[in-house]
Amino acid sequence: MTPQQLLEIQKTITDTIETVVNGKIRRLDEKLDAYIVISKEWRDSVDPSIEIIQKMQSFWSVSGWVFKTTILIGSASAAIWALFKFIIKDN
Repeated sequence: MTPQQLLEIQKTITDTIETVVNGKIRRLDEKLDAYIVISKEWRDSVDPSIEIIQKMQSFWSVSGWVFKTTILIGSASAAIWALFKFIIKDN
């Protein structure tokens, strides 16, 4: 094999590696970059909704506590009022 043929084989191998391997890596990088952009856009659009849901969960938790406390106080008041009515009615 002549040195010229060896250089031509090396050039062919180098070109093939550049085209096939590096080209695939570049395409993969481009796809990954596009996915990252889409993912960031999606996350930016969803984050406000998640925050609202978290705030609503806190609101409903507090509302439930207030409602239960109100029912408890109302029931206790009704029981005490009924007891006084029962005692006053008997006297």
